[in-house]
Amino acid sequence: MATDAKLTIEDLIQLEEIFTNKHWKKKYGGEIVFDLLSDMIAYCSDKEKELLFSLCNRYLWMSMPEYTENLLLTLDQVSVDRIKGITTIFLFPIVKKKDIHKIKSASSIIYNFKMAHFGGVKFKNVEFRIIDSFKMLENAKLQDDHLLFLVDDFIGTGKTLDETLELVKINQSILPSKISVISLVIQEETAKKLNEQNIDLYYFCTVKKGISDYYNDEELSEKTKTMESLEKLIPDVKDNKFGFGRSEALVTMVRTPNNTFPIFWKSHRRAGKYIKPPFPRNYER
Repeated sequence: MATDAKLTIEDLIQLEEIFTNKHWKKKYGGEIVFDLLSDMIAYCSDKEKELLFSLCNRYLWMSMPEYTENLLLTLDQVSVDRIKGITTIFLFPIVKKKDIHKIKSASSIIYNFKMAHFGGVKFKNVEFRIIDSFKMLENAKLQDDHLLFLVDDFIGTGKTLDETLELVKINQSILPSKISVISLVIQEETAKKLNEQNIDLYYFCTVKKGISDYYNDEELSEKTKTMESLEKLIPDVKDNKFGFGRSEALVTMVRTPNNTFPIFWKSHRRAGKYIKPPFPRNYER
């Protein structure tokens, strides 16, 4: 915690309440996140503090121990009819072609399929096979008793999913009816678009835009300007203003997606103080 900052007793109490209500201190790294948030909030104006406390109350932090349980709850939504007669489900990450060999959260969650027993009787006769390259995807031969699950832990704007679906279409043995999309978390706006496209979609939960979906009129304008002032402190924000594609996400999974407001994952300087983010994408601690 900063020693020369303006963190009041009221601020500390409010932050403690957030961490208590969200059970964050029980998470691995929870104490570090608390200290980093305290440090950041201490240098904020009253308007900035008010906004950040509101955003923290809406923030979803899903740690690795929660992945398997929430994945099983998501898979439980798949109907018996959907997998009737299915012997094999192929798993492929929702990822851009240029990123396929990078360590991505989509790849991480795919390997949770190996750690879980897929939650129940309906999957007991199904074999899960991982496809880990686009070449394998192009050469895969899906039969009548096969399905393809496109998997990620978080879907933001849906642009990466669109790119993945376009690449899947190259393989003519993969019919649209054979494709399901599995994601632990998805932006509410994107989920609606995918449902309108009749894409077979399963998720643990949806999340709203952190500012636009919670405020209207003058209050929306005020909160937007407050976030803009915070982002001016952050170097090299570029396309990630208000989160990539202006997603306004408030999400941290295995990694914080760039759809999340960058104030939560990029460092900045204020009053000569180097402020580390509470949920960094690239660890600086």
